[in-house]
Amino acid sequence: MSLLDSKTYLRDVESTAEGVQGLEKLCGATVLVTGATGLIGSFLTDVLLTANREAGLNIHVLAAGRSPERIRARFPGKDVVPVRYDLLEPVGIGQAADYVIHAASPADPAAFGERPAEILAGCVTGTHALLRYAKRCGAKRFLFISSGEVYGRMPDDAVAFREEDVGYVDPMSPRSAYPNGKRAGETLCAAYSAEYGLDTVVARPCHTFGATMTERDSRAASQFLREAAAGRPVVLNSAGLQERSWCCATDCTSALLTILTEGKCAEAYNVADDASHATIAELAARIAAAAGVPLERRMTGPPAELPASPVPRQVLSGEKLKALGWRARFTLEEGIARTLSALREGRAD
Repeated sequence: MSLLDSKTYLRDVESTAEGVQGLEKLCGATVLVTGATGLIGSFLTDVLLTANREAGLNIHVLAAGRSPERIRARFPGKDVVPVRYDLLEPVGIGQAADYVIHAASPADPAAFGERPAEILAGCVTGTHALLRYAKRCGAKRFLFISSGEVYGRMPDDAVAFREEDVGYVDPMSPRSAYPNGKRAGETLCAAYSAEYGLDTVVARPCHTFGATMTERDSRAASQFLREAAAGRPVVLNSAGLQERSWCCATDCTSALLTILTEGKCAEAYNVADDASHATIAELAARIAAAAGVPLERRMTGPPAELPASPVPRQVLSGEKLKALGWRARFTLEEGIARTLSALREGRAD
């Protein structure tokens, strides 16, 4: 079985395809999605394919990733063209795209400690190469999926981070490879718009979770959800006091497509719902309660091996995104419940 066997997941995909304003602007266009088998890219690709089927938009989807075989397995049928793409290699895509959605990103915290050099290079040289490709194609728009981590550490009295805010990121910390790489990617987009007239727009998702997470995803929310869906205890290995904005993949995808179709050129938009923020400990407790499993705190164990974020609070303002007409469909609790249902329904026996 797979997620495509989950009624909850398919309903969420269909309702997203129906509810995104401006999606008809992509009618007949060729859309390249990098990171097409990742947490965000796979849900987004499913939404585009569903829009073709339900609304007859005839969007030509180029699904890009490191394994064309995996792409074919994830998106069976003839509606997707698998394309091999690696952030660290030259772009060898033979077909031109009207829209580029750059969702490929090494966002797994385990990689922050294992491959910081490759993470930084991928964010910078990989994005630069893809921007050159979009410029050669004469693409109508380039959507760069950045991260709320670009804000760094803000002053303690900062309430909700707005798009014009800038905090501190330690340039001498290997852990900074990801936020600094995303910052550089955003600047490259702005530079291509200013110098070459390429229409670029930037999305800054907050901490996103969903049933489309990969098995290797070591993010806290993914670990909690994976264990809870399997009926195992949710384990908290730290105090979990860091406060974060959270967004389910369903709402994140509708926001990204809204930014793609309605956003202003050379602007950045937070992807966050002002009501959906909680500490990591609170998130763990809510997931455990929703799944009906125990919450275990193992504070006396060995220190976590993953490099911890130095940012105690990362709550993003969603006002600018709401001005485009976007609204979250699910509360944090509803997003958790639907993710658990989709994981259980799509789990192999």
